[in-house]
This record gives sequence, C-alpha cells and structure tokens, in this order.
Amino acid sequence: MQKNSPEVGAGVSEVGIGLIVGNYLQSRGIASVRATSLSASGLDALPIDAANYGALVRFIEAEFGVFAYVDDVTESNFGTLGAVARFVESRQPFAVG
Repeated sequence: MQKNSPEVGAGVSEVGIGLIVGNYLQSRGIASVRATSLSASGLDALPIDAANYGALVRFIEAEFGVFAYVDDVTESNFGTLGAVARFVESRQPFAVG
C-alpha cells in the first residue's frame, strides 16, 4: 500500500480510490491528475497509452484486491479517473482477501 494514502479495505469511498489512483498515476509519470478533478462526471480522458493501461490494471488489482477481466478494460471503466474509481468501488464487495 502506498504511504500517506487512505486506508484500503472494504468500503473505500470513490474519492479515496480516486486519490490513491491519482497519486499512483502521478508518481509514475503516467498522467497528471488533480485530486479535485474527480467529480460525478468523471475527468477529462486520462492520457494513458496501452502499456500503461496494463500497469494501471495491475496496480488496482494489487492495491484494492479487485480483479479486472480483459472485457472490463474499456473506456467506460478506465477512460477517466472517475471511471476507474467507480469501477474499483463497484468491485469492492467481491475483493479478495
């Protein structure tokens, strides 16, 4: 788990997930995002290339204990920071561990 991040476990809020994922993206230089840009409508499209989508999927699987199937990796689930946060939040009841 990353330092200085909200506690990860069942019931992490969408905003908390967004902060963790946003910090990950920024720390890896994958995308520049602001925590305040998470909103009900999402965020501008994340400027992530195909290789970094794989890294993002591996990160959310390891960090939140959720599994993303190949068919889950769509623009509606991973196209914005808000979409990623909603996807992870929707899968939390099924998290491993």
